[in-house]
Parts: sequence; C-alpha cells; structure tokens
Amino acid sequence: MKTVWKILIPAGIVVLGFFVVIGMSASAKQPLRIPQEQSATVVDTITLVPEEVRLDIIGKGTVRASQEAIITSTVSGQVIYVSPSFRLGEFISGPEQGEKSVLVRLDAKPLLAQQKRVEADLQIAKSRLTELERNKEHFQNHLEVCKRQLELAQKECNRLQTLGSKNATAMNALETAEGNLLNYKKSLLDAQLQIENLPAKIIQAQAEIDKASADLALVKRDIEHTEIRTPFASQVVNKSVEVGSYLQAGTVLGRLVGVDAYEIALSLTPEDLNKLPSVPAGALPEFARDPEFLGSPKATIQWLSYANRYSWEGNVIRLEPMDAKTRTFPLVVEVKNPWQSLAQKKGMPLMLGSFCEVKVEGEKLDWMQIPETALHEEDTVHLLRDGKLFIASVDVVHRHQGKVVIQPASTVPDLAIIYGTSRELSDDQAKEARVVAKKQFESWKEGGNLEFVEFPRILFCSFRVKENEKEAQSLLQGMETFVRSLKVPKGLRLAVVQRKGFFPCFGFGEKLITSKLRYPVPGMPLQTNPSESKTKEGTR
Repeated sequence: MKTVWKILIPAGIVVLGFFVVIGMSASAKQPLRIPQEQSATVVDTITLVPEEVRLDIIGKGTVRASQEAIITSTVSGQVIYVSPSFRLGEFISGPEQGEKSVLVRLDAKPLLAQQKRVEADLQIAKSRLTELERNKEHFQNHLEVCKRQLELAQKECNRLQTLGSKNATAMNALETAEGNLLNYKKSLLDAQLQIENLPAKIIQAQAEIDKASADLALVKRDIEHTEIRTPFASQVVNKSVEVGSYLQAGTVLGRLVGVDAYEIALSLTPEDLNKLPSVPAGALPEFARDPEFLGSPKATIQWLSYANRYSWEGNVIRLEPMDAKTRTFPLVVEVKNPWQSLAQKKGMPLMLGSFCEVKVEGEKLDWMQIPETALHEEDTVHLLRDGKLFIASVDVVHRHQGKVVIQPASTVPDLAIIYGTSRELSDDQAKEARVVAKKQFESWKEGGNLEFVEFPRILFCSFRVKENEKEAQSLLQGMETFVRSLKVPKGLRLAVVQRKGFFPCFGFGEKLITSKLRYPVPGMPLQTNPSESKTKEGTR
C-alpha cells in the first residue's frame, strides 16, 4: 500500500502543477495592440502641362544618286578614242565643259562619205525642181502655139474643101492639110498633158528634196553621235569599252551617276507619315493639293565613321508608292552638292553607298511629353491623386531622346466627342472659355447621356454620347460650330476629335509620378517629396 502512495503522490503533484500553470497563463493580461497607420511613400512628381513637341522621324537608308544614266552607242563604228577620265570611280565634267565631256569617239569616215552621197542626191533633186519650175512657162507658151497652129490648119482645110470640087489639085492639097490638122491636134493634146502633169512632177521633185534633206540630217546627227558625251557632271560606276572595239548601235558602254545631288530613301510606316508637317506637291493628286500642307520638310543626314560623326542638310523631295513586300512608304530625302563640304574644307563629303541615319523634322504639337523612365509596363503611367496612386493606360505617340509623347488611352467603348485646347490658358481666358463651354454643354445635355471633364487652367472638355451614334454626329457638328465661335488668343489651337473607344482618364494639370515604385498598388498612399516642393518654391 505504501508503495502505491509513493507513486500516486508525486504524480498528483505534477498534475496539480500543470493546472496551476495553465490557470496563471489564462489570467495573465494581454498587451494592448496599437494599430499602426500605413506610412505614405514619398515620391517625386511633375505636373503634366502642354509642351511643344516636334515629332521628328528617325530612319536609316543607303545613299544613292539622284541621277543615273546608262551610256549606249546610237551608231555603229570602230572606237578610235576613249577619254582618260572614263574609268571606274573617275569624275567627268558636264556637257557645258565642251571637249572635257567627250567619253568615246568613233571613226566617222564612213558616215562622212555617206554624207557626200546624200548631199549629191539633194543637189540633183533641187536641180530637177528648178528645171520643172523653169519649164512651166515654156509649156504654157508651147500650148498657145499649138492652139494657133491648129486654128490655122483648120482654116486651110476649110478653104481647100471649098476649092476641092473645082479641080484635082485642090483635092490633093486638102488631103495634105487634113493630115497636118490631125498632127496639130495631137501636138495640142501633148502640150495640154504636159501642163496637167507638171504639178505632180513638181510635187515629186519636192518630195525627193525632202527625202534627201532628211537623210542628210540623219547622217549629220549620226556623225555628231560618233562623239559620245556625258549628259551631266557625273562619276563613272561602270565601264565596258576600249579603243579598237567595234560597236553596234545600242551597245552599252558604261554607267554614270550624277554628283550634283544624292538621295536617301527611308522606309516609313503610316504612323510615321502622320508626323510629317507637309509633303511635296507631287505626293498628292492635283485636286488634293492644299497649299497649307505642301512643302519640303528639312532633314539632317548623319554618317558615323569610327569616332567621327559627319552631318549634311537635306529636304524631303518625294514620297514613293508603298512597297508591297514591307508595306512601308519610301520617303526620299535629297542632299544637294554632297561634295561641297570637301571643297570648303569642312569635312568628309557624302559618299555613295554610305549607310546613314536621317532625321526628318516632324510636325510641332503641344502635347504631353514625359521622361521615358516614367512609362511603365503595358504602357501605363503613375499619377498622384488625392494622396493616392492612380494607374492610367496611355497610347505612345512618339519616342525621342529619352522622352515619350503620350495621350490618354482608350478606356471606354463608347462614342466620344472630345474638345480641348493644346496650350495652357491664362486664368481669365480659361474662366471665360469654361463658362461658355458649360453653358453650351447644358443645352446639349438633354439630348443624351453626357459627361463633362475639365482641368485647372486648361479647357479640356469631353462630351460622351452612349449608343446613339446619329445623335453624336449632330452633336459633333454643333461642337464644331461652337469651337469656331470661341474667341481665343492668336496661335491657340482648338480641336474637335471624334473617335470611338476614347475617353480621357487624365489630362493637363495632373501630377505624374517620376519615382520608381517597387510594388505599385492602385490606391496606395503617397506623398510628394518635400524637397521637390521647396525646389519649386525657390524656382518661382
């Protein structure tokens, strides 16, 4: 029995101690939990304001000549002279330089002999015409003589017929007179025929003169073509003729390219074409040539050679048809006097075949431009609204030198009519314009489901129409009339835009976050960097 108690008493003590510990733990006071406020992340911001942006177009292309000529022989003959300058890579003077422009000379002796034969034929034809002209009067006189002889012969026959019945001698004379009469009639007919045929013979003689003259002109032209000249100041890029060769008409002698102007073709997308402020007249049909949109935008051509960068100025001269393979439009930029920089000792000339970068001056607009670092994944930007993060989608319009030109992306699948200015207004101007806009808006509001959006000092209003597209068209016309009626300062650009699926979710005057957020969550608290505010105050 004692043994049992020895076992139970220690076990009871252990159990009792366990429950005591549990009780004490349950009765212990829990520490008070003080809720901690989530701290706002400090960020750097910039204000979205209208900024003049030039949408320059950057492209690359290979330099080629604006002029090119395949030199061929137009006559046959043996080559007796080839210009020392007619060699691959050599430069040749233009036709105004006389003898210096001669590339090849053919043996002209056979043609000179042919010229003499043709000149002899021409002289014979002219002599025959002169003879016919001189005989014209003689034939007319001969006709008059034949008529008089016929008249006298007829009288003689009449007289002898009267005497013929009285004696035999008269009868014999009558027979002779009648024979003479027949001969005179024949002579008269021959004279008349000569007169009638004379105009045709004159025409034939004149035709022979014309033919001989034409043959002579061709021979003289062929003689001139025995000297083959360059059509313009050029450089030789191909040559295939030597002294002693016999050439047939049409034989290719070489290929020349002009040196007065070079050009570069850039492959542009339709989006790039929309950035051009103007286009050459030849790029548009005649009925669509609005003087406001015609011009030759300036361009800068750059070529990088090792550590040196060379540049030239040019202009857009034409827009070629779409390339069916690449679905792009070749925009041609021309550089005049590409070798002038070498002559003026200003650097390298623009060389054929160089692969260059070309910057074409684009249209100037007052749009939103932000640092490229402020553009995030899936083309979104971070905005600071009421101390919280707002993420907005954007459409990237243009990129250049670390900057991005953006516009609000399409967010609502309804028809929208957006009206706004592209420049910031003064307080008075904005107040006046906004009052007018709101008044006009109220008059339209009864016609559909509309929304009105505006930003400080910026008249940026959106009139959104749901479902009823016909009504939206009428509203658009009314808005255009309203825009034209507004009195705005000179140079202020007003715009009425009609676009499906477009409704601006932000605009000028808002705060754009330029800081990088590690874990951006919409609605997270943010605050502006105090040093940024102090810097702005100091700037003011």
